[in-house]
Amino acid sequence: MPRYRLIFTSVRGETVPETIDFTAPDPGQALQFAQWHSGPTEVWTEDRKLFTLSRSGNNDEVWIISGNQGRTRQESRPTEREFSDRVLAGETTPEGLPVAAAPEAMRQWKE
Repeated sequence: MPRYRLIFTSVRGETVPETIDFTAPDPGQALQFAQWHSGPTEVWTEDRKLFTLSRSGNNDEVWIISGNQGRTRQESRPTEREFSDRVLAGETTPEGLPVAAAPEAMRQWKE
């Protein structure tokens, strides 16, 4: 299984652990670890940044997934902006999961 690393940022002087390493079939588990952190969280595999998780909305109820630096997207995959729009619109997958929480949605940002 692939190994992932989360890098947490400090927000308003709070003290947070620098990193958490985990093994999972896909980076979707990063959402579980990032829920308790109020600031942006970078998701890495080996030496490559996959994406950044952050929250928005009145009560931080909307997850924003951004990033994907340094990779070539295939035409069939949504752009970062299109994906963010889908998240903000509250779209769900055919299984009824929010797009932002669905592992297959996050998998688009992997190689």
